[in-house]
Amino acid sequence: MFPVVRRVAAALAVVVATAGAAAPSPVPSSAVLPGWCNVTVGVVTAIGPTTYAFGLTTPARSGRASGTLSIFSGTGRYDVRFTDAVVPHVLGEGNDHSATPIVVRFDKPVFVQAAVVTSLDAPAPVACRPFYSPYSRHGSIGWTRIEPVAAFEQRAAAAVPVKAPAPLPYAPAICDAPYSLPSTLRAFEPQIPDIAYTSKWTGNTTVLVTVDVDGRAANAEVDTSSGHPELDAVAVDAARRSLFKAGTFDCAPVVGTYRFVVTF
Repeated sequence: MFPVVRRVAAALAVVVATAGAAAPSPVPSSAVLPGWCNVTVGVVTAIGPTTYAFGLTTPARSGRASGTLSIFSGTGRYDVRFTDAVVPHVLGEGNDHSATPIVVRFDKPVFVQAAVVTSLDAPAPVACRPFYSPYSRHGSIGWTRIEPVAAFEQRAAAAVPVKAPAPLPYAPAICDAPYSLPSTLRAFEPQIPDIAYTSKWTGNTTVLVTVDVDGRAANAEVDTSSGHPELDAVAVDAARRSLFKAGTFDCAPVVGTYRFVVTF
């Protein structure tokens, strides 16, 4: 039995529902690097020609957060304040499995190129470098494990939108890949335990990796299990030892997330 390593780039997982009981603010974890926002956009969906809904997520402990959501469109940057938003853990851990929809209405149709959190209240606003998670208009990978994407879109459509502020001038950087996901440069071969061979274990382990700007795994944790903890452990170890190419935001290297898949 030889393991097959597959590298699959993916957006952060997030589920969205109505806000629940009060929860603590997201706290730092090993998945977050100093100076970087520990809250990011997990999904954005258009719910009308001039209206978008955003859901936030965190690689830290789930909770509530207030701050600034920066939305980039063309040569404009729209800084939208959000307050006491429920922010679930990226993998659905903890008690909060729902996110508060942040619904923004623009005065004309826009194309959202990117959206990131650029400041968090602690308790006063503190700027932080954006933790970039490319999103899907139809929902991030992993949503359907807890809630169908259609439920988010229905709830977001019923929410009261906030009016987008006047855009700030923004000059996009020019390069071949202004916004990109991390990718694998060198995958470490998993060290398979003897019991896996003798027991003829098979399965797939998906590891969610936080990739820093130097292409190193700042954090790695099991997203979907093979069903065998021993195999999951070696998959996480392989992800931590692998070398990646950092993702980019506005042409600059940024912290991002990546799905590393090992088939046993």
